[in-house]
Amino acid sequence: NDPELVEKLISMLGWDPQSPVPINDHGDTVPIVEALTSHFEFTKLTLPLLKNADIYFDNEELSERIQDESWAREYVINRDFIDLITDFPTIELQPENMYQILRKLPPREYSISSSFMATPDEVHITVGTVRYQAHGRERKGVCSVHFAERIKPGDIVPIYLKKNPNFKFPMKQDIPVIMIGPGTGIAPFRAYLHVYKRQGIYEEEIEEWLENGNLTRVDLAFSRDQEHKEYVQHRIMEESKRFNEWIEQGAAIYICGDEKCMAKDVHQAIKDVLVKERHISQEEAELLLRQMKQQQRYQRDVY
Repeated sequence: NDPELVEKLISMLGWDPQSPVPINDHGDTVPIVEALTSHFEFTKLTLPLLKNADIYFDNEELSERIQDESWAREYVINRDFIDLITDFPTIELQPENMYQILRKLPPREYSISSSFMATPDEVHITVGTVRYQAHGRERKGVCSVHFAERIKPGDIVPIYLKKNPNFKFPMKQDIPVIMIGPGTGIAPFRAYLHVYKRQGIYEEEIEEWLENGNLTRVDLAFSRDQEHKEYVQHRIMEESKRFNEWIEQGAAIYICGDEKCMAKDVHQAIKDVLVKERHISQEEAELLLRQMKQQQRYQRDVY
């Protein structure tokens, strides 16, 4: 967590930063400043957090408002624990209760965007830095801004590896590959293409891949640069005939990126292509995609 936010939260609560606090039910303790920096998530409100806070805050207004579930669902959007303390002050909250209110700082997952064959001694990730304004304050993504602003060469961050057995590229080079990756979803495709070309990054890489034939085609959709929003699913529908032809030729489809909106909308767009070009029903299109999944021709890496 951002040291400035940690300092602000401790100051608002009037606590000693070096006072030890438990971080779990086993009685493990660390200084408050360390607990709020490395152990607890306080930059995102959740409904369970509100309910836990109500137990320890002893704030009558919060106890009354939280009974309205629609209010609670609306209140937690783009707010953090500092907002909660500002709006519903507490003098009853004790440092030893923090672990009973705040959840553990969850890991952030990023797709690897480099190939072991190209850079065996390095692992690259593609990070989109999150910054936005909400409720009168500037908000920052915990991990993305930590990477972008605070860590320096030589610093160490804890990592872990998570396999995705359902996202493997074909070994045969004669199989067409359709890669759908909005924003940071480009990560695994960059790694895949690095198998064939091992230098440069991003725009320059893609242009070179097109020129030398590693990539056959690139379709871009820009959702932020103009008033009329364009998304990858729009490009899929615009090229429905070609898209379907590639599938008929045995193409494998790969999708990487946001699960909540993008992956769902792209899935529907692909079904719409099959319905339009093959004159089948939505149910038949869904069945066809399930069959492609079983054949490992339709794979996703979504988060």
